[in-house]
Amino acid sequence: MSPPALRPFWNTWDFRGGEWTPSTLKDAALKAAGLGYSGIQMNFEWAWMQNEGAESADFATADWAVKVARACGMKVALGIDHSAPPPWLDAEQYCVRDEGGKLLGHGDTHIPMVAQNSRQVMEWVGGFLKNASAHFGNSVEYIQGISTPLGESTWRHSSKKLFDHSKWATEAYRSWIRSKYIDIRTLNETWDCQYKSWDEVEAGEGPRRATMADFHAFRYSTLAGWTDRMCKSVHEGCGSTKYAFRAGCTRWQTDMQQLSFDLGRYARHCDILLADGAYDQFVINAVRAAAESQGKLWGIRLDRSLFEANLEQATVDEDLGKWGKSVYALGGFADVADWVLFPGQSAPTAPADWANGSAWTFMREVRRQAEMPPPGPKNNRRAIYISAAEVQFWDGTDFEAGRNRWLEVTDSGKKPQYDPISDGVFANSPDTLKRYTAGVEVPFAKVIAKDTRAAFVQAMRLGVRLMVYNNSVAGTMDEHGKPQTQLVM
Repeated sequence: MSPPALRPFWNTWDFRGGEWTPSTLKDAALKAAGLGYSGIQMNFEWAWMQNEGAESADFATADWAVKVARACGMKVALGIDHSAPPPWLDAEQYCVRDEGGKLLGHGDTHIPMVAQNSRQVMEWVGGFLKNASAHFGNSVEYIQGISTPLGESTWRHSSKKLFDHSKWATEAYRSWIRSKYIDIRTLNETWDCQYKSWDEVEAGEGPRRATMADFHAFRYSTLAGWTDRMCKSVHEGCGSTKYAFRAGCTRWQTDMQQLSFDLGRYARHCDILLADGAYDQFVINAVRAAAESQGKLWGIRLDRSLFEANLEQATVDEDLGKWGKSVYALGGFADVADWVLFPGQSAPTAPADWANGSAWTFMREVRRQAEMPPPGPKNNRRAIYISAAEVQFWDGTDFEAGRNRWLEVTDSGKKPQYDPISDGVFANSPDTLKRYTAGVEVPFAKVIAKDTRAAFVQAMRLGVRLMVYNNSVAGTMDEHGKPQTQLVM
């Protein structure tokens, strides 16, 4: 069953910098509406919307911005950046730290980032989103959480720079590890270590792949839990307001340790799965498959920085048009970020002639596609499995094998009748794979996590056909590097 349609053509505008005024916003919004956009996501900072204390909030700027945009015929969404702490939050106490114990700053601003493993931080941010949702009610379509600390936006910089070693991360990691292994002897056997107590376990990748695997699985668990809490908080404020999870998909192939690969982990906990920087058709279809497996809405956001600087304007215009049409044809929605110039803008990203509809024809073409009836669910009968454990914790060989196979059987994405899927789509619910009546292909996947392998075995008992291309390799190693029996005997 497909989710309800949410198919405006969005544009994201950043209110975290520059000098927006009601008049500049009205001018830009009317131009955008004339060009084909039907919705604006406005990004604000938690740090200055709640700068006097956890019990108060200043929505004044957002209030007039929402009213102006809606008066111009635009749908509105809010992006709340909760990376940086408000003035009243003790950064020394509640922000992330590196291995040396120093505060970790944002890659661009160098401002310390809040620790998402802190329950107190979660309560503060969740409470604020609840208040924001209640305050704006039906005047906003969705609220998107924007955060850097745990790496869902690693398009900013390498995910390794985001590892948290604060006391909050260490305490949460020890609790997570203890609940997973129960007995310290089991942990030692898995990790090839000799810990005498749980208090010796430190947050971090550690010296071996075995420890790396668990630390990254813990980071996934933390972000999934955070997403679940924030989504519930938004619903508590206003039941009709949706919560969007943002995944950074710009550098999947080069930063394999970022937390945006196994999207099924988050799709079950949000209302909208929104991917930044997904231009490649394989990545777009992975986002679609993860969202559809949970019956959730999905969208793709791009900005012009993804295109090479020396590309001709006509080429960029044509490519944006093709990209937008493909997203709507697959059942998602498109968003073009920062495609607007306004007075006082500190770092312009839009072309100088952004409002020239004759020069940039993609906007009207995409709008026409958005206004068409939404397609039904793909109901793809086939899937190609890519191991998250191998992608995240090992060398990524399976990513290339899976992507190449998908491109081969879909004519480079022109006939996307195969779903690219990973562990999070079905690890907790093997019956999800029953939708693939023509079977699930496993091109390589030497490393398969234990819980995923168990889900495959359960799915096969339910009648799911597993087509393993290399029986002597697939699933012969678990996420800790330990040998296990072949996936298919």
